[in-house]
Amino acid sequence: MNSLHRVLTTVGLSIGLTGLPAAGLAQSQLSSAAHLHRAGVEQLNRQRYSEAITYLNQAIAADPDYAPAYFQRGLAHAAQQDYSAAIADYTQALNRQPELGEAYFHRGVAYYHLNDDSAALADLNRALEFNHQHAVAYFYRGMIHHRMGNSSSAIADFTEAIALDANYEAAYLNRGSVFYTLGQPATAADDFDAVIQRNPASAIAYHNRGFAHAALGDPASALMDFDQAIALQPNYAAAYLGRGLMRSVLGDPSGGFADLTQAIALAPTQATAYKVRGDLRLQQGDATGAIADYDRALALRPDYREVYKSRAVARVAAGDIEAADADYSEFLAAYPTHAEALNNRGDLRASVGDLEGAMTDYSQAIQANPQYAEAHYSRATLRLETGDWQGAMADFERAAQLYLQQGKAEGYRNALRQRQSLEAGR
Repeated sequence: MNSLHRVLTTVGLSIGLTGLPAAGLAQSQLSSAAHLHRAGVEQLNRQRYSEAITYLNQAIAADPDYAPAYFQRGLAHAAQQDYSAAIADYTQALNRQPELGEAYFHRGVAYYHLNDDSAALADLNRALEFNHQHAVAYFYRGMIHHRMGNSSSAIADFTEAIALDANYEAAYLNRGSVFYTLGQPATAADDFDAVIQRNPASAIAYHNRGFAHAALGDPASALMDFDQAIALQPNYAAAYLGRGLMRSVLGDPSGGFADLTQAIALAPTQATAYKVRGDLRLQQGDATGAIADYDRALALRPDYREVYKSRAVARVAAGDIEAADADYSEFLAAYPTHAEALNNRGDLRASVGDLEGAMTDYSQAIQANPQYAEAHYSRATLRLETGDWQGAMADFERAAQLYLQQGKAEGYRNALRQRQSLEAGR
């Protein structure tokens, strides 16, 4: 669920550490540096970051070894999203005052924003050695673990953050998102519930819970959650996307189309909304409109492989077999063992007389998923066409067995009838 959001807390920038002066520093220098430092912190607390940097520059000029001034200037640079400059200042502070644990924490956060996960992890680990009660450090470490694909460690860190701060909404939200991606929507919904209980105005919690309810097979509850998310945040594009999906599922395609169009209007560079609206258009028989939406999704995100598969289906409906084959091939380049796509491309190739290519696709589909009854049936039909009666009988028989096991009555009857017809003709 790429659609679930990762929420970051805003790190407070009002930390004011006094530090100790270097031995032998003249009292006038100390007074000047400390005074300028205090003035910088005051501007920092008022979110006047440029002014804060000016005072802190002067404090450092008055005392180049005054660690707190470097630290606070790092905070000001971070507030301006100049994370490289922030890291340089935190490093200077730590060179002068190695026990400044908060500098490790903030440098770790800066590294996180620069996607340097290994450096961020090292600094956050060090920060937690200084203060093992640091809930926000656990939170950011959880974010890094999640980004690195270590879900169990991410959950453990978010859980620790919640244990230290029972009202830590971002920790609940992100832990819920991890549970969702692990295929545990019920547990995810519990975390989103916890946020809503603490903050009924959290639009993102309703949005996320909507997707959890959808995954639990409860589209009506999901729809109510998306409604509430939109009521709280009328320009919430992702919530319109979710509501559009649910309206479509619940038999309101026009409402779904309207919501998806609104999602696109609010976030015109988000490829997912075009893809989903294309799917809805295809379901309504508008292959041309679907192709246009898929084209737009791919223009925005060329590596969106799932769109190639959807566009292939639309192109078949539009009668463009050659282009459909190309789209299936593009999709299969990324997912070479996708049995359904292999089988569908096999059908296309069989329809234009490429029987060898079709046979290869059907066999690869079966190899990828031996339980895929449709591929057995398709290969049986092709074998029958090419005169391989024995192979056709075996595939029809296997298809019938699989259809029966899977409760697909029509497929079972068709495969059994074909098998019996071949047996009678021997």
